[in-house]
Amino acid sequence: MSAIVRLKFILTSVTFILCITCISAQTISKEWIKKPFANKAFIENNGQYTIPDSVHKGPVLCAVRDGEMEAFFFNDGMVFKFNEFVGPKQIKNEEKPVFKSHFISVNWIGANSKPDLLKENKIEPYFTFACLGTSSEPIAIIAHAFEQITYTNIYPQIDLIYSFPKAGPGIKYAFQLHPGADPSLIRLKYGGINASKMDSIGNIILQGPPEEIVDYEPIYFNDMGSPIAIKAYIDNNELSFHIGPHKKEEDITLDP
Repeated sequence: MSAIVRLKFILTSVTFILCITCISAQTISKEWIKKPFANKAFIENNGQYTIPDSVHKGPVLCAVRDGEMEAFFFNDGMVFKFNEFVGPKQIKNEEKPVFKSHFISVNWIGANSKPDLLKENKIEPYFTFACLGTSSEPIAIIAHAFEQITYTNIYPQIDLIYSFPKAGPGIKYAFQLHPGADPSLIRLKYGGINASKMDSIGNIILQGPPEEIVDYEPIYFNDMGSPIAIKAYIDNNELSFHIGPHKKEEDITLDP
């Protein structure tokens, strides 16, 4: 199954770590040089990414910057980061723009705390990050990038797949339920938002700050492509699912 999360907005942001991202000296296109983050990629973390413990504890496994949206992936969830421009309206001389960071977290409640993470479809070239080491001396960190990542057995017999939509911004995710899986175990807890609701057609609306994120109406189908009756619920910022009658031996895809 698969699900698509699309961002309703994109805010201007600055570099989210104290590093400068470069492209390795391989055969690369001019577009890569001009816009290295325009190529949608899950970049492995070899020490170049950090998130404050107050936002999410645990090591960052990989990260995405798609346009101006940033996302960080952990063993037990993920975090979106948005930087809101707060001034000054007119930048003069050596003034620097001021941004306020907003974080929206997605925690997988009751999930496997140490799932295997599969990195799939490696992208070339790799990234080189110039960072400050412990002695304040510059060091180079090489990190590879991938088109897709899969958390295997995030819940019993359930995999969680992240990829990118073919067009437009955002991140696509999918829960793949294998025979015997119980979709009622899937519980996504959203943090850093003011409120959440489901609209009249089944879209999940996460309300700021600073704007809305839309998790589009889920689609559910089996391995033959036939629809399955599954109901999504959002309560107290927690998303869960209930499945209707189906064959226990078939794979099911949840495609929000």
